[in-house]
Amino acid sequence: MCGSLPHMALSPRRMCVVGMLFLLLVGGCSADYRSRSETPLKQFRVLQTPTEDMPTEEEKHILETIGEIESTTRHIDEVQLVSTDVGKVWLFRSGASLCLSPAPLGAVACEQGGVAQKRGLVVGTFAPPSGNHKGLRKFVVVGVVPNGVRHITAHIGTDRVQQVQVHHNLYALRSNQPIQVELD
Repeated sequence: MCGSLPHMALSPRRMCVVGMLFLLLVGGCSADYRSRSETPLKQFRVLQTPTEDMPTEEEKHILETIGEIESTTRHIDEVQLVSTDVGKVWLFRSGASLCLSPAPLGAVACEQGGVAQKRGLVVGTFAPPSGNHKGLRKFVVVGVVPNGVRHITAHIGTDRVQQVQVHHNLYALRSNQPIQVELD
C-alpha cells in the first residue's frame, strides 16, 4: 500500500500515517519495475502536456531512490514539474507506474498505473525530533488524483477535518500534526 493511505476513521490507534511517513522518509517507496510496458495514464490531465526536462542531479536522485541507478536506459517519462501550495513536485511515469516526488531531491512514491488511476497517489514527509523539538513536526502531504476529483478530505491530528481543493490533479497541505487523506 506504499504511496496511498487506507480509508478509515481517524483514531489515536490508527494514526498509521506517522509510521507510513517514517517509512517513506527512511526508505522511500518503490514498486515492481520489471514491467516496462508503456501504460498511458490518461486519467491524469496534468500528464497530457509536453514533457519537461528533469535536471540530471534530480533524475539521478530519483533513480537511486527507486532502485534503478544501475540501469543504462532512462526509465523516467512524461515528466512534469508542478507548483503546489507547499512547493514544486515532480510527477512522472516510470515503466507502468506513476511517481510523485517533492522537488528538489525529495522522497519518491510510485504506484502501478492501474491502481493510481483508481485511487491516486500520495507522498508525505515530516521533520524528525531534534534539539528542543521532542516529537515529529512539519508534516507535508502532496497527492495526485484522477481527473474529476475536485477535493479530498484531510484528517489532521486527532480532531480536525479539512476539505482540500484539487488543482490540475494535485493537492498539497502542511501541518504540525500528522495528516491522513482520503478521496471523496
